[in-house]
Amino acid sequence: MALRPLPLALKALPVALMALPLALTALPMALMALPMALMALPMALMAFPMVLRAPPIARKTLPKSRKAFPITLKVHPKVLMALPMVLVALPLVLRAVPMALMAFLLSLKVLPSTLASDSVPVSPGEELSQLLASFTGLKADFRQGDETQPQTGSFWLQKPGRFRVESAPPLSQVVVSNGTDLWTYDQDLAQVIVAKLDTDMADLPLLLLASETGSLQEHFQVERYEDESHQIYLLTPWNDSAIAQLALVFQGQVPKAITLDTQLRQSTQIELFSVEFDPDLPPERFELAIPEGVDVIDDRPSN
Repeated sequence: MALRPLPLALKALPVALMALPLALTALPMALMALPMALMALPMALMAFPMVLRAPPIARKTLPKSRKAFPITLKVHPKVLMALPMVLVALPLVLRAVPMALMAFLLSLKVLPSTLASDSVPVSPGEELSQLLASFTGLKADFRQGDETQPQTGSFWLQKPGRFRVESAPPLSQVVVSNGTDLWTYDQDLAQVIVAKLDTDMADLPLLLLASETGSLQEHFQVERYEDESHQIYLLTPWNDSAIAQLALVFQGQVPKAITLDTQLRQSTQIELFSVEFDPDLPPERFELAIPEGVDVIDDRPSN
């Protein structure tokens, strides 16, 4: 899933680690070869004109009764002195140059990514906050429970704190909030309960998606894990709560699931489908028109 998945610096790290040993290997060889080459070069340059001026071939002839010696070359002593140094320096230079060149080319590949990445690592909490801040509204279908008796429905949300959840039968329930009040309409019981919205995100996980994210790390310790295609953010409330842990699962920047584990070790997973970012939602979507003939229980504190 990863988030913006993974930071560019992490992607560049393997290439940099590959380039480092090559550069370290090339450096001492190049440093060793350089003085030898510099020492050999002036000697060779000095010897070269001497060789040109010297008689290249000398013959020595013995009496006719003996065969002549083979032709011999007379080489200036300084050339002979320079030649071993050149021969020692040359293979070292030839070996060092391609390795240094490879390291240089790898550094060109690493450098832009490194410069483009953030100099300060982003914490899991900051990364999750950036993901949640990338949208102001959301529409999705959901399913929770096992395959034998799943509970399905749809929800809409608009920041800050407004949402509507409609659950299909067998639950047949509508939960609506305008950011201040919370209506819970049970169609089977023909009953509406009105309460003040509790903004504790640990007690109402949907608020993780519907609230501003500035205080996320004030309420939760955030850890990040990932598999082949998902980023998983594990949230543990700092304060006592009925919820022991929450997990938000993303695929790229798309929320795919919410998992809740209670203090009683009960687990619920809500899968999200057909996610749509920033839909056009009218304000009345987040108000409940109470049907006639239903019981209304108002639990809001009186002024």
